[in-house]
Amino acid sequence: MDEILIKSELDKKWKNILFYSMIVFLALAVLCLLIQFSSWGADDNKYVRVYGYTLKGGTSAFDEYVEKGYSIRYYTNFWSFAWIYLCFSFTLFGLIAMVIYFAFTKSELIISNMNVKGKSLFGKEVALPLYMVSAYSTRSLFSTIAVATASGFTKFYLISNYKEIGEVLTGLLNDRQKNTEVVSAPVIQAQSGNSVSELKELKDLLDAGVITQEEFDAKKKQVLGL
Repeated sequence: MDEILIKSELDKKWKNILFYSMIVFLALAVLCLLIQFSSWGADDNKYVRVYGYTLKGGTSAFDEYVEKGYSIRYYTNFWSFAWIYLCFSFTLFGLIAMVIYFAFTKSELIISNMNVKGKSLFGKEVALPLYMVSAYSTRSLFSTIAVATASGFTKFYLISNYKEIGEVLTGLLNDRQKNTEVVSAPVIQAQSGNSVSELKELKDLLDAGVITQEEFDAKKKQVLGL
């Protein structure tokens, strides 16, 4: 009978970190965009002086010197590119945080005496028979627990009780190992008994001269698996 032993609990701390990171980055991106738009509509009467002289701006470069005390119009192209770059960077970080948030918050893990099942990234359904599970690992980053099978690791994120789940898995794996050893012991003993019987028969054949010493040694290695 399939009996549920432990269920996962969502790690609200990491969930809040991802959520507010997403909001802050996207808000900063919108702020930079608004600043950039406001600079386009602002008054162009901006001036600058260089080493006591003012450079008059041409179409592609400053191309004319004028006497000290004369001011000219100066366009802040540097800040325009800076705000655009910051807007792009914050948008990218915000989108990354959004993807991680919606991918990780769907995780769910249920351990029973027969199965390991739940949801991994983006809510993908996972069902692993317990006999297929060979090991597991945990880490504090994003409260992650990874379950290993022959096909690889299946990871579950934002699991606040991942340590307790690991302890339950440890107990199940240890119990399975003990049961395997108990079942395999009589088989090993039976195989050992059969080997002794075969060796006695081979020795009788050798003493009777039916087989040679070389044939006896070859058969002996075969029986003993050498």
